[in-house]
Amino acid sequence: MQFGHLPEGTVITNRLDEILDRRGSEKRIHYALDRIQAALKTVGNPDKNVQTLVIAGTNGKGSTTLYLSSVLESAVHRVTTYLSPHLQSPV
Repeated sequence: MQFGHLPEGTVITNRLDEILDRRGSEKRIHYALDRIQAALKTVGNPDKNVQTLVIAGTNGKGSTTLYLSSVLESAVHRVTTYLSPHLQSPV
């Protein structure tokens, strides 16, 4: 494991490796999706039945989302919008 500017194989990095190895796996971040996929499978994969549209980028996500929501609702589609981070109106 790399620890910033510390060279590997030093007493400090070896000790940090030992400490991290002794910690329980529940304290480590698990980036794989296998657990969430297994959970979804047990409830019948409801995510497979939902059509989604992700709008990503630097600018214009809010207005693009509102525009597309309006177009889809006009075409009699059910639309749910989730914005993150949430938007607030200026005071």
